[in-house]
Amino acid sequence: MPEPAPAKPRRRGAFSGLTVPTVVLAGLLVAACVAWFVPNVREFIGAPESGPESIPAEAGAVTQDALEAADSPAAVPGFSESPAWEAEVPQTASVTATDRGVLVVDGNTLRVLDPATGGLRYEGPIDGALSFAVDTTIDGEHALLWRYGNTAQALFDGETTPVDYELPPDVRISSAGTSVLVKQGNSLKTFARGGLADIPTPEPGATPMAIDGDHLISAQWAGPVTVTQIHSNESRRVDLEQPAENLEIIRWVTAGYGKVVTLWGEPGASANSGHRVQLVVHSLTDGRITSQLSTSTDAVGDANWVRGQGYRLAVIGPYLYSMETGALVRNGDEDGLQFSEPRGNVAPAVRGDTAVLVVGDTAYTSGTNVLAVTGEGSPLADPAGTGSAPEAVPSAGAPGSEEVGSFAIVRRSADRVTAFAAEQ
Repeated sequence: MPEPAPAKPRRRGAFSGLTVPTVVLAGLLVAACVAWFVPNVREFIGAPESGPESIPAEAGAVTQDALEAADSPAAVPGFSESPAWEAEVPQTASVTATDRGVLVVDGNTLRVLDPATGGLRYEGPIDGALSFAVDTTIDGEHALLWRYGNTAQALFDGETTPVDYELPPDVRISSAGTSVLVKQGNSLKTFARGGLADIPTPEPGATPMAIDGDHLISAQWAGPVTVTQIHSNESRRVDLEQPAENLEIIRWVTAGYGKVVTLWGEPGASANSGHRVQLVVHSLTDGRITSQLSTSTDAVGDANWVRGQGYRLAVIGPYLYSMETGALVRNGDEDGLQFSEPRGNVAPAVRGDTAVLVVGDTAYTSGTNVLAVTGEGSPLADPAGTGSAPEAVPSAGAPGSEEVGSFAIVRRSADRVTAFAAEQ
């Protein structure tokens, strides 16, 4: 079936500048940052031929405030020096944390602690290594979902017993959106209270990328994006604003949380051609550009868009982005920063040989192993612009919806997990 020609896109001034503004899985979950967990859909759609001219480096240039350096006044900047709670853990235990739980895996036992109190939310057996843990929505309800082997379990807010799911051995799972997409062969599913639920597949030639709420996001190679209601199968077309008349999509990086991230280059460019390209973030609401950055394929050609714990910041190559606005927060190359996965509004990084925590325009010297910054809630009440997504995620840990404040969860030592409350 020939690919339909997209509608003529809206244009704005060429190379206009940016506007201002996981889950934390540590070493245990490194493998979850590739393939379907942080999707790189280029491999499913194909790649054009190479050989373009280079986009000028000054195109789409962005200025940023100077980065200040300071010693951290506490284990985590902005949080109390005194612990709100502490929990002993075996030195050999693997620990990861999300807004909804601190997961402690010791041998064949999994414990989930409440991030606000350190109290036990759940304890049970686990058969195999934990491969991922993610805060998500299932049937419109907020839940902590984790997987080991061919089993997944979802612990819903206000409950102490998880719902069990048996997964086929050949499935791939994408947590790129606010809900989880499950792909088995050519069929698509998502998690529901009663088990895995089938969802409509996109039209031939389109690639499924994510689920936001109850809407599937898919796209043809050259566009447009299609947002499909998974229950009614009603869909709407989103034409992406073109960053410049002579540019075309050369890689779909990811989609979800109300945004689409793509690389654009001149005809014939590819993700590994070594030429300058445009890294563009579009809104799924209307297809307009929320940010645009001139960079090189060496910096981002094969880099993943790594969503941070709490879904407030994301990292791709040397660049730190706001997931709420889609705007560039900081260019790590200009500041000599190498970012790792963000925790809430905190971005751990290395500057030279020094570990720092970047908060706003300050890099605080700190070697603290931050697992999560909780209680900030999701800033995206309706990420796909559909009017049907769940309300913003309530404060963390939460067995219920009571306000509990924000906490920084750290692995203070091999045998101790500590939480610090936000300063008032």
